Amino acid sequence: MIQKLAFVQFIQARLNGAGGAPSDIRGVYHPRTIETAVGITIDDLIANNPSMAEAMALLMDVDITHCAPFIGTLPYSVIVPRGVYSITSNNMIYSIVTPYDFVAMQRYNPANPLAKIEKTLITLSQKPNEEEGTGKIQVLAIPNFRDLPQDAAVILEEHQTKLADMVVERLQSQQPQEKTNDSVRDGSQQRPN
Repeated sequence: MIQKLAFVQFIQARLNGAGGAPSDIRGVYHPRTIETAVGITIDDLIANNPSMAEAMALLMDVDITHCAPFIGTLPYSVIVPRGVYSITSNNMIYSIVTPYDFVAMQRYNPANPLAKIEKTLITLSQKPNEEEGTGKIQVLAIPNFRDLPQDAAVILEEHQTKLADMVVERLQSQQPQEKTNDSVRDGSQQRPN
C-alpha cells in the first residue's frame, strides 16, 4: 500500500525527468491534474484489465439505518457501477443498480436485494442481515482516486509502477496544460462552431 499523496509525487517525479520525460512537459502538471489522470486510467483499467483493477478495490464496512429506507454512508465515493465488486451482509448479496432501475426493479421483484450508490450514499432495498444487533454491510469497491484524502492508503500492490507508467503515458500524449490554457486565453485556439 502507498498513500495517495506519495503516489501522486511518484508520478510527478517521473514527469519531472525521472524515467526520461521530455523537457517540454517537466513540471507542467498540477497534482490535481495528475489525480484526475490516475482516476481516468483506473476507469480504463476497470473496462480493459479487470483483474488489475480489482486488486485496487477496498473493503469498506458500512453501518446501515435500522428502518426503511435502509441508508448508509461510504467513507469514499466509488466508481459506480463497474468498480463495485460486491455488497454483502452475512449471507445476503445485493445487486448494484442505477437509481432509476432501483425503483423499477423494487416494484418488479421486491424479493431481490438491491443497492444503489450516489456519491457516498448507499441505499438498500432490504434490511441487512443483522449480527449482534448492528445493520452492517461490506462493500468491495474501487474508490474514486481524486476524492480520496491525501493521506488515504491506496492499494496498488504490484501494479504501482505499471499504473504510474500508464498515467505518465496518458499525460505525455496530451498537449501540456500551460500551452492549452495560454492558447485559450489569447484566442489563438479556434473553438468549433
